[in-house]
Amino acid sequence: MPALRITHAVLRSLAERLTDQEASAVATALAPPLADALVGGAHAERFDLHELVLRVQVRTGASRELALTYIAVVLMTLGEAVAEVTLAPLRRSLPPAIAFLLRPPPRSTTLGAA
Repeated sequence: MPALRITHAVLRSLAERLTDQEASAVATALAPPLADALVGGAHAERFDLHELVLRVQVRTGASRELALTYIAVVLMTLGEAVAEVTLAPLRRSLPPAIAFLLRPPPRSTTLGAA
């Protein structure tokens, strides 16, 4: 499955959980093909990580495990690409299990040779 389709499915599903204002704020930080997934459609629905996974499964045809992997990768990438000033209000408004994923991936530390 193409990465753009997967990313679009995750972002559209996330957008359904965000308010219009939250979705628009994130969309301004993304390139048009990705930003388009965040605008329009339903917004401000109340649901948890389980429902987010189900929505991504429906949109991608992926298994539960793979859909959760897609969500983690896309949300961690958002956490790295979008300014903290934009993400902080989202983290406060999202359920903890979703907000936790909306962060940059851990940085690996490489020790130099001694």
